[in-house]
Amino acid sequence: MKTKLARVQVLYRQADTLSLWGLPYRMRPGQQPRDIRTEYRTDWIWLGCPGWWYTMPKEDQAAVQEFVAKLGDLVPNGPNEWSDLSEQAILSDSHNCHPSA
Repeated sequence: MKTKLARVQVLYRQADTLSLWGLPYRMRPGQQPRDIRTEYRTDWIWLGCPGWWYTMPKEDQAAVQEFVAKLGDLVPNGPNEWSDLSEQAILSDSHNCHPSA
């Protein structure tokens, strides 16, 4: 899991379940994670739902909790919110959570 987490460039909070997803790529200008069709989300990393881990191993849960704790306010909380975590975005201060449009 730690290897997967190191590749995350975007965090996205799914609307219906509030699942947190890690995307290994950035969004194009004007694009949002919810614009990406389900069949093209195979490389997304599921990081759990608030209070529910399903069958995620305990060691992966701990890795996700540590990863998220380090990010603080960059972690999206509301439905369809997302954050760009890439170094380029952080340096330009455009990494703040994007509310759903």
